[in-house]
Amino acid sequence: MINIAIVEDKKNEADKLIQCLKEYEKRQKDSKIKLEIKWYENAERFLQSVRNKVNHDIIFFDIELPIQNGMDAAFAFREIDRQTPIIFVTNMTQYAIKGYQVEALDYILKPVEYSSVVGPLNKAIDLIQNNLEEILIIQNVQGLIKISSRDLIYVEISDHKLSYHTVNETFYGYGSLTDVELKLKNHNFLRCNSSYLVNPRYIKSIEDQMVIMKNDDKLKISRPRKKQFMNDLTEWLGKGNIIW
Repeated sequence: MINIAIVEDKKNEADKLIQCLKEYEKRQKDSKIKLEIKWYENAERFLQSVRNKVNHDIIFFDIELPIQNGMDAAFAFREIDRQTPIIFVTNMTQYAIKGYQVEALDYILKPVEYSSVVGPLNKAIDLIQNNLEEILIIQNVQGLIKISSRDLIYVEISDHKLSYHTVNETFYGYGSLTDVELKLKNHNFLRCNSSYLVNPRYIKSIEDQMVIMKNDDKLKISRPRKKQFMNDLTEWLGKGNIIW
């Protein structure tokens, strides 16, 4: 189930978009995509739902909203959530172009038509499916430990000992980095050398032959792997992914 939020003050405009989304769902029978759609008539109600931990996987923001416009609401939302795809819906192109400031995935020009919704929606769904978490189960002296791929910054191997560096702590286990790489193959982890497998979401910067992670660890990029590593990172960013 994919939860979609529509933030639009005009009911007739919201209804048009809902109709397009339902038509999209109807045409996706083979992929079994199901959409749960919630309509919010103003930004305040939407942001309150976010604060109340209501789950939204994709957000369609009208930019021209009363009291608090969609762009301002998107900025407020990004202070809480850096990942969920935002798609702006507007009849003013100049505002939509500013979407990069809140890392908007795309925009749709009014009047909304099915043909204009399909592309951005496909892009958002692909992004969501690529970001689904993988649970790694490792065994060490403490027993079995579960690690979410979303919390994993990078994996390091040294003398057949694996170190799983997460946002909270580091866990240790045994095995091969290649096996971990295969387990995470659908989650875009990248090899910068034979000893490290990195989560691109936690990359802060690239400096010469080093990857600087958001925990400030510095990982060396080997010369043989640098071209492929940079190509893979560029491709990942080109799909609309964002670095947290």
